[in-house]
Amino acid sequence: MRRLLVVTMVASVLLLIGAVTADACHCGAARRCCCQPSCCTATPTCQEVEYDEKQITCYKTVYEEVMEKVVVDAVKYVEDTEYRDVVCTVCQPCASNPCEQVKTCAPATCAPMTQVQCVRKVPYTVYRPVAYQKTVERPRVVIKQVPYTVTCRTPKPVCKPVPVDVCAPAKPCH
Repeated sequence: MRRLLVVTMVASVLLLIGAVTADACHCGAARRCCCQPSCCTATPTCQEVEYDEKQITCYKTVYEEVMEKVVVDAVKYVEDTEYRDVVCTVCQPCASNPCEQVKTCAPATCAPMTQVQCVRKVPYTVYRPVAYQKTVERPRVVIKQVPYTVTCRTPKPVCKPVPVDVCAPAKPCH
């Protein structure tokens, strides 16, 4: 088995050495005899990347506070004076005999006095509600869509042929 492997390797090496090779000066043709330098025009393709630009309009949400005037119902309290009846006891002079002992208001006075109940009007302050309408400013949030433009660049590969002259120096003929 080993001999077979060695024989196969030796045969392949001899085959490679004895094979007819093509020179670059002959543009891939097998050996031919010429004494001039040969030139070939090769056209390899070169790949470039170009960009397509596209304008896109986008929208951004913006929250803005706006003051608006609103009419609202309100109540204010107005001061007012009212009177209430208060029962009180007062002393009045008697029309009877001044020397007669009666129940009096003042101790041992000559003019006899009697207690009489009367009603007196006493002022006091009250606050009455008065409804009215007034205009106030209230903040309100408004949502706005603000447009803005974005430039998008999309890559696009482009293959372009580029002619190239390949010249090789002259080789001596065999």
